[in-house]
Amino acid sequence: MEKNRKQTDLFMILLYAVIVLSMIAYAIFLHRRIRDNVKQDAMQITSEYAGVLNAEMSEQQIMLRTVGEMISGDALFNTDPQNELKKACSVSGFDYLCFTDDSGTWSTADDLDVKSIMSNEAYLEAKNGSASVSGTAVEIIKGVKAVTMCTPVYSDGEVRGVLTGCITADSVGKMLAMDVNTKSVFILIDDETNVLGINNDSKFKVQGYDFNTFLNRFKYKNRKEADNIRAALKEGGFDSLRYSYYGEEKYLSYYPFGISNWYLIKFISYSDARAPYLPLFNGFIVMCVAIIAALVFAAFLIRGYSSIILALEESNQRYERFNKEKNSVTYTYNRTSRAVELNGAVEEIFGKEFANLKSVNLMTLLEKLHPEDQNFVKVLRKKLDNGEKQFANEIRIMNPEGEYGWYKISGILFGDNGITIVGNVQSSDEEIDREHALRRKAETDLLTGLLNKITMEDSVNALISEKPHGVYYFYIIDLDNFKEVNDNLGHAMGDTVLVEVADKLRQIFSEFDRIGRIGGDEFAVLLNVPENMNLSNNNLVEIKAKAINNSLRNTYSDGDKRVNVSASIGISRYDENNRDYGSLYKSADEILYYSKKHGKDQYNICDSTDGMKGE
Repeated sequence: MEKNRKQTDLFMILLYAVIVLSMIAYAIFLHRRIRDNVKQDAMQITSEYAGVLNAEMSEQQIMLRTVGEMISGDALFNTDPQNELKKACSVSGFDYLCFTDDSGTWSTADDLDVKSIMSNEAYLEAKNGSASVSGTAVEIIKGVKAVTMCTPVYSDGEVRGVLTGCITADSVGKMLAMDVNTKSVFILIDDETNVLGINNDSKFKVQGYDFNTFLNRFKYKNRKEADNIRAALKEGGFDSLRYSYYGEEKYLSYYPFGISNWYLIKFISYSDARAPYLPLFNGFIVMCVAIIAALVFAAFLIRGYSSIILALEESNQRYERFNKEKNSVTYTYNRTSRAVELNGAVEEIFGKEFANLKSVNLMTLLEKLHPEDQNFVKVLRKKLDNGEKQFANEIRIMNPEGEYGWYKISGILFGDNGITIVGNVQSSDEEIDREHALRRKAETDLLTGLLNKITMEDSVNALISEKPHGVYYFYIIDLDNFKEVNDNLGHAMGDTVLVEVADKLRQIFSEFDRIGRIGGDEFAVLLNVPENMNLSNNNLVEIKAKAINNSLRNTYSDGDKRVNVSASIGISRYDENNRDYGSLYKSADEILYYSKKHGKDQYNICDSTDGMKGE
């Protein structure tokens, strides 16, 4: 029992370990899936808003060209130029406007650094007739950097001057604020990593408005990522990565802006980025905890239940060992389903085929009863129907070796409805067994185990008396050349031949027939033809006779001498002229003489209806 309990505990531990490891593996998979989704989401949002901001910048370029067309010609210079620029600036969306030509410079701010603007590559391209945007931030006023857009202003088809629109970092930051999650930080940088703008709600600080300074402050383990970002910014690449910045886990995404090699960069803390997925992950964790708690609780229940089951099994095993030692079987019979549950020495009493069955149908068990005890069930049912609650009787049961043994069966009726019967089948006591054994010795031939001559005669007469209307055939079988076996091969070989003949006759005939050895080499059989074979009984008789001839035809040798042995058979039928053993024997003996005289190794049948018939 202790060994079984340990095996059960080991199985439970292994089972729970597999379940827990499976949950851990899935948690790792789910965590990685969330991480990948967070990265994908960050990249997608960055690219979408880069497109939005690019569209706004393109609109500003269009607006600048429109203002340039408005002030083209001499209209601007016939009035107050600076005042006209201020009017145009108020509706253009630019923070500052500046117009420069050969005759002078006009702007909407007195302290505007015109020299810085004029030295910018965008200004030079516009002067040559191409509208352009500065690739880097321009310091238009001391301490104020801006994005500058330049467009040529024509007069009479020729470039008269250059109109410059300036958008400061604060205004770019307002564009970046848009309608996005305020927990995200958006930064627009130029191709020299100068910060062109940052959304106003940001708590992110970039010293000197230089993104490169930020990358330089990456810790040692993020150095490689910083170098990869620098290389990607130069090559126009894009990516999203997770990094640690002063102990805080963040996600950084960068995407090319599409104007002058600018980049839109997004920052968000890792906790905020994965917040949409936390309910899923936390729900899984809660489910895992609940499952583990349920498993622990189930383990206690199962272990307790297993202890009870193991204790019952041990008790049943002790009881089964007791039953086997006593050569007995306990049974439970359900009168409704006709199912019988067996425990104890099942294999020893009923055979191996019943040993591992949980239940057996009653009709299957009845096949094991001796034919003369088949009526036992009907008698028992009548007793129970008459109100008797218990019973005891002695019956004969065929054991696995094919022999019938005496057993005492007892039982008691359970329940008010009388459906269940519980009882015991036990081998009879040794005294009865000895009595039966002595009786069998007195009734059987010691060499072959068949009925002896006296018992054969009594048994045949008893069967005929019990069933006087039955159909019977009586065989006398005499071995041909048996004397030569004894004379040439020895009496030991003769005994061997007789035993083999007896075994073969048992195989040919059934337990309902009577088989006996009635002389030295002479055997007799009473064939009890089943009622359902009455119409073809002659065929059955001949089949059995042929089987005897074929089976007993054999050659025996000691190495030097050989003797052929066969059988001559005479068969008589039970009828009005042959009503008992004596008359049947006499008729069959006469037919046997005919078989011997006409060549041996054959059978002949004679009855008052068909006359002589044989082979």
